[in-house]
Amino acid sequence: MPTPYPVPPPPTPHPKRFLPLSQDELKLSFDSLTAKKSAVLQTELKQNQKISEVREQASSLQTHITSEFTKMHQILTEKEQRLLRDLREEEERVVEPMEKNLREIQENLNSVEEE
Repeated sequence: MPTPYPVPPPPTPHPKRFLPLSQDELKLSFDSLTAKKSAVLQTELKQNQKISEVREQASSLQTHITSEFTKMHQILTEKEQRLLRDLREEEERVVEPMEKNLREIQENLNSVEEE
């Protein structure tokens, strides 16, 4: 089946022509490319240095955060222990007189039952 659109013929190859360059032109071209390469390498080096700095800062911050949370955990643990101790002491302060009162009630009950 023929294609509805005409297919263009393949392009004919053109012979490559190189113009001769003088030594000065070659040196200028080489120097220009060398300078560009040097600039790109400097940019790459600076970027790698910045990446290293960011990684070092992130690591330092991670260590600092972990350290601060460890301190906070220690503070909270100590506070928890103090509160639990205070609670036990308060419980004893309240329960002891109540138990004494209960013993007296039981003694009175025993004495009434014995009569």
